[in-house]
Amino acid sequence: MPDLRTELYKTIVETSHDAVVVIDHDCRVRLWNRSAESLFGFSEVEMMGCNIHDHITPQRYREMAKRAFTAYQQQRRGGNAIGNVVEIEGLRKDGAEIYISLFLTPFEQMGELWTFAIIRDIEDKHRQVQLAKDVVTDPLTGISNRRRFQQVLEGSFGAAMYVAIVDVDRFKAINDKLGHLAGDDALKLLAERLQQAFGDTLCVARLGGDEFGVVLEGGNRAEVMALFESFRQQIESMENGHGSTGISVSVGIANEQPTPRELLEAADSALYHAKRTGRNRVVMY
Repeated sequence: MPDLRTELYKTIVETSHDAVVVIDHDCRVRLWNRSAESLFGFSEVEMMGCNIHDHITPQRYREMAKRAFTAYQQQRRGGNAIGNVVEIEGLRKDGAEIYISLFLTPFEQMGELWTFAIIRDIEDKHRQVQLAKDVVTDPLTGISNRRRFQQVLEGSFGAAMYVAIVDVDRFKAINDKLGHLAGDDALKLLAERLQQAFGDTLCVARLGGDEFGVVLEGGNRAEVMALFESFRQQIESMENGHGSTGISVSVGIANEQPTPRELLEAADSALYHAKRTGRNRVVMY
């Protein structure tokens, strides 16, 4: 007579909406339920006895995953993956990559350390997260866009806030002389340097065209001026493989304004003054 508990477990595993997988101490599949078949496209017959990483781990992560599993077997410790839900990329039989959540539980079987895995498709969740990120990200440079800049400016507004607007000098001439691709490269390089210099501030964003914005808190006016003057000098002396890039920036900074809008307008006014008085300089409103 079949053991009732065993039959109940089998029913639960086979009817689960989550992929349920068991791998042995050699990382070979010993159990592969119907949801695993549906999620990854590999049948139970195809997977049984096979190293799981050779099938559902993207190639670029495969060797790292195998080394981690070997270390886990030797040390009987699994790092962040064991006992926690982790979100990673998985590979389907058709070659498509999908985002999955993975929960691993070790257990003893015949004196060996086996692993029980529950795997869930989170592709829709990841897509929604990515869409939300895209809304506030500049597609060319990868930093925040004007929408995000405005959100931070209004949401964190206070007496200690500074806003700086950074503008590439004579950017049209760069485009006209070297072409739009070179212009795009210049913008990406500037965004990268801004992120390096001010990445720990409230926001670094591309506001549009060749104009960037930085929102930061704290420090006195002299300290903030010194930070941006150092950045201006860095950009002025920047080189590529052919010598100087010839890029310079003008910067307008403002603080202590009654509203976010007036703070931004004051920074813009300071930038205009920097441009009108010779460019390649930092002006505090």
